[in-house]
Parts: sequence; C-alpha cells; structure tokens
Amino acid sequence: MSGRQGISRLRSVLLHLQAGNIQTAIAEAGPSAMAIHYQIWGKTGTNIGVSTILESFCKLSANPTALADCIEILDLADDRTRVLSLNDETPFEIHAAYNNADIQSLMGVTSMTSPGQQGVGVLHFKTERLYALLLTFLKSENEFSPSTMYADYPVSADRIHWESQS
Repeated sequence: MSGRQGISRLRSVLLHLQAGNIQTAIAEAGPSAMAIHYQIWGKTGTNIGVSTILESFCKLSANPTALADCIEILDLADDRTRVLSLNDETPFEIHAAYNNADIQSLMGVTSMTSPGQQGVGVLHFKTERLYALLLTFLKSENEFSPSTMYADYPVSADRIHWESQS
C-alpha cells in the first residue's frame, strides 16, 4: 500500500496502536486489517506466534520503537508518493505498488494461517469475477529461470505487452 489512501489508513491505525487503542485501530483498519498485518509482519500469524488480528495488533502496540519507525517511514512515503486514489469503492490506487500478499489481503483471501496463493503470476478472485496479473518488468537470469523470463514490457502509459505462463 504505497498510495495516499493506504498510507493515511496505515498511519491512523499505527497512531491508535501507539496510544494503546487497539479496538479503535482494528475498527480503523476495517477490511484492510489483514493486509496491514501482512504489510507489517510479512508472515502468517502462526509464524509470529499470534492467531488473530487482535493479537497481531496487540503485539505491535507493545513495541513503541517499531511503531515510531513505521510512522516515520510512512511520513517519508507520503511525501514522495505520486499515486492517485481511484475512489472509495476500492482499496487500490493508481500507480501504487502492491505485492502478492497486499493484493490477496485486500481482496479478502488471506488469513492468519495462509498468505494465499504463492508463486503465481495470475490471481483469480472468483466471487468478484476478477483476475490480477502480476508482472515483473526488470528480470535477471540470476532471479528467474529461462522458462519464466517472459518478455513483459510497457508499450505505452496505458498498455503493456504480457506473455502468459507456460
């Protein structure tokens, strides 16, 4: 979540956690709570010893240094972002950067025990009748196998050339 909307929501949640207002932070996070968990911790709840969003937020609230660092980073990100909000109906913003976990969390398919699909370039959200195509434009042979060195590249500001998976 690198857009103004996501940064603002995350800052508000972290400020509530910093003040010890856990329930208010959870309410503020709303449907983005799981995405915030994954953005902060980068792991399932099982891997960090928690099983609920409440426990995740309590654990973060108990670490004032980490909260202060996160808020400082958000201030810098907010100052530098060029992202535009779409509208209030979607958590996604134009030109924002989202990773696999962010997308799946914001679409409601992650949980405290599962980060969702891993290692795929196409995510299918059946109930929303939606596909997310994940592209990596800058690839190196050190990081990708020959069979996944797809020739994906921007054609223009609103078009891309995308090769499908094998």
